[in-house]
Order: sequence, then structure tokens, then C-alpha cells
Amino acid sequence: MKRLEIPPECPGSTKPALIPKGQLKYLSFVVQGNGRTRQKYSYWNARNIASDPRINFDRKTLLVAIGYLDSPNLPISAMFANEYEDRGYNVILVDNQRFATVHYHLATRLMRPVGKHVAEVLVQLMQYGLDPARLEILGFSLGCHTASFIAKHFQTMTGRNISTISALEPSGPCFRRLGPKYRLDASDAEFVQVIHTNIDGYGMATPMENIMMTLYLFLLRWRNIADIRQVGLSRVANRYQQRLSGILEKVL
Repeated sequence: MKRLEIPPECPGSTKPALIPKGQLKYLSFVVQGNGRTRQKYSYWNARNIASDPRINFDRKTLLVAIGYLDSPNLPISAMFANEYEDRGYNVILVDNQRFATVHYHLATRLMRPVGKHVAEVLVQLMQYGLDPARLEILGFSLGCHTASFIAKHFQTMTGRNISTISALEPSGPCFRRLGPKYRLDASDAEFVQVIHTNIDGYGMATPMENIMMTLYLFLLRWRNIADIRQVGLSRVANRYQQRLSGILEKVL
């Protein structure tokens, strides 16, 4: 079977991308709390998050940035939300599924305007008591770089830093050879922690954090798509989800 290698860089990956105003209706925010109940808000009415009964800005707030092909309704994002809800956080999941389920090369570019528009919502919520010092972003896979773009734009808009970014397995393809302006970097927040399990495959070894943890897990054996197909995608996903539970314990 021919090995399908992962490109280290993508032509045009730094080319600017825009989300037309008419497409912003597909950028949503899901608030979770009060026993796993949820309420969804669009980009246009996201300021109403502040009055949601699940939200109390006297508590810490977690913003979850989903990965490539991910959704707030899928198990990985739900697992993150459940863990932090149990720890007393306000939990807000960014639903940018519309922009994260296109061709990967395009999705990497679209995460920059997604980050800008999410930052705009965070600035709105600051008017109602959201404190950047009590705000954390957790990203997984492509969502790690989305978290970076959110934080970068937030810095530009407010002159302040978000307290913490926790990045689980930052995506490597299309980001490995880019400078800090176009990817996750230690300067994006007061504290940036990264956990790697697969830096030679879908991840990246570039230093971009205050603290890095490398866990040598089963995925190190599967460095390309052909290997994953041979084992079975569902089996890989199930085992990776189990490992992520252990990773969360390291983060928390």
C-alpha cells in the first residue's frame, strides 16, 4: 500500500481569508452548564450569553475551540466541556463547524477570521463582567491554532492577555514552517501549555509554549493516513478519546 505522506507546509497558507458577513450566521457559541444542559447563541446575539442562567462571570470561564472536522456535539468536545463543568467553570464551546469541515488547507486559513470574530464576542462579554484574567481557552488539533488567533485578536482589541491557553496536540500540517504570527505561540496568553503525542505525524515539534509535555502514546506508530486506514479509523478515534481523558488530567 502506498504511503500517503503529510505535507509539512501548504502553498498559500498565509494568504488572507475572510468570512463574508452573510456567513457569520454559521458561527455559533454553545453554553453548557446546570447539569449538562446547553443553549446555543449565534454570532449576532452572542452578547446574550452574559444573561444565560448557566453563566456567572464570578467563576472561571473556559472557551473550547474545536478541531478539524469536529463539532460541539461530538464526543471529544463534549468530554472537554463535561470535565470543566464538573470543576465549576462557565463553559462556552465555539461552534465553527461550518468553517472547520471544508478542505483542510482552506480550514487552516479560515481559522484566522474565526479567531477575529470570536475575539469580538469576548470583547462584548467583557462589558458584562467577563474577566480575561479568569478566561481560559482549550484547543484541540486545529483548534489549538484557532485559540491562538482568538487570543492574538483579543490582545489587539483590548491590549490585554487571556490568562491561559491549553493546547492538546496542535496541528502540524500547514503550520510547521510558519512564524508565530500565523500559529500558536507562547506570547498569545499569560500562560500557554501544550501537550504533544504525535509530533512527527499530525502534530508539530516547534517550540510554542511556556510548558510542553510530550506523551509517547500509541499514535506514534501511525504517522500517515495509510496506517490509520489499515487499523480502522473508528478504532483509532476510540482509543485516542480514551487517551485524551488522561491528557485532560495532566492539564487540569
